Amino acid sequence: MLVQFTNNSVNYTGIHWDFGDGTTADELNTPSHVYEKAGQYTVTLTVSGANGLSAQYTQQVIVDRPTASLSAGAPAICAGQQAQLKATAAGAVAYTWDFGDGSVGGGADASITHVYTNGGDYQLKLLVTDVDGCTAAADAGISMQVHPPPVVTVTAAAPFVCLNSSVTLSAAGGKTYSWLPTGGLDRTDIPSPVASPAVNTNYQVTVTDEIGCQNTGNIAVEVIQPLSLTVTPVTASLCPGESVSLHAAGASSYSWIDNTSGLSNTQSADAVAKPAGSGIYTVTGTDAHSCFSDTAEVDITILPVPSVSAGADVEVLSGASVTLDANAGSDVIWTWSPAQYLSCTDCAAPVCTPKQSMQYIATGKNAEGCSASDTVVVKLACDAARVGVPSGFTPNGDGHNDRWVIQGIAEVDHLVIYGRWGQKVFERSHFIASDPSNCWDGTIQGQPCPTGVYTYFIEMRCPAGGVFTMKGTVVVVR
Repeated sequence: MLVQFTNNSVNYTGIHWDFGDGTTADELNTPSHVYEKAGQYTVTLTVSGANGLSAQYTQQVIVDRPTASLSAGAPAICAGQQAQLKATAAGAVAYTWDFGDGSVGGGADASITHVYTNGGDYQLKLLVTDVDGCTAAADAGISMQVHPPPVVTVTAAAPFVCLNSSVTLSAAGGKTYSWLPTGGLDRTDIPSPVASPAVNTNYQVTVTDEIGCQNTGNIAVEVIQPLSLTVTPVTASLCPGESVSLHAAGASSYSWIDNTSGLSNTQSADAVAKPAGSGIYTVTGTDAHSCFSDTAEVDITILPVPSVSAGADVEVLSGASVTLDANAGSDVIWTWSPAQYLSCTDCAAPVCTPKQSMQYIATGKNAEGCSASDTVVVKLACDAARVGVPSGFTPNGDGHNDRWVIQGIAEVDHLVIYGRWGQKVFERSHFIASDPSNCWDGTIQGQPCPTGVYTYFIEMRCPAGGVFTMKGTVVVVR
């Protein structure tokens, strides 16, 4: 304790202080002194004068010091629990606590609680302050033993369980065990209960060790539920030769069973079916853990197709017409291709006026949308005796008989016409004979040729092969 003294003497030349604890000081009018211990001390002030006279003055100084002791509710606790601490002190008005774990606390209350988060041995200390502001440490600190929580391990025999099946859970690290939730467990007070949950469940076990410290552990158990397999489409109607994409869903693995004819894949959720006839496709699906399986079906109907006949092949002279006759035995929508030389393409009996041999495809589509096709060949007859070469024509621009058209042959390889003096007036190669635009219009270099007799030479080719020639004269009349 620090005490300040003041010398009020007069007419002195020397000063000597005796503080009563074995400590002295000289020649100080206002000395200060620290008393290390509580007690009653006699302070003596001696002053001396110039004539050798001296005088003394004494005063009693009482040094008080608070005293305290420290105790704990329990000398050992578990980490996370509250330590109950209590001080016993006389005249103390304030308490400062050092809990030994790096934290301090204080207040006017002689009791306090503290939570230790980690295990270990902690030395507790206490300072008390009395009404005079004097502070002292408790006579002796105490040791607080904090036990760490038990180390809990929790495992399961499998990370999942099929519905209506069970799995064994296992916990370790303590002496006693308590499981929550209790539903689906055969026991809740043993280390290894058997769990049969109906839904995904997170189990928690509280483990207590030999000294009563606790810790918890958790483990999640996934419950595999029955699956519901779907497939699209459920039904399908196809024309013969058509295909349909099938898609199954709701499982992890898939297998198409029983009737697999016409399937592109039998071990996938997606398959393309091209059946030869009506029938049912069945798919089975299994979950990823092989707990449950389900099946689904697709009913496929093959629709009827019309029986289409395009008629018998025909032969016709170039420039002549022939009626084609298709039938299907039922009402159908007709389509002919190609459209070249046909009077219609959406009728059953188009008129064909070919300029070359043709093969036509007649397609009939019924009300169900299914179609069938047949072919017919229109062949141009090729006979030199049936080729008609006009002996004359009248290129006067009246729209009648204005061009010299060769009939009865499809293709002309080469045609040349000469005037009376042997000069060439017209020549053309490789053209369709029945097309008037390809034929001679009675001009020479764009000018009308004079009336008269002209000589021609024709080289013709049959579609099936073979070449023959004709020559003669033609009269131009104006």
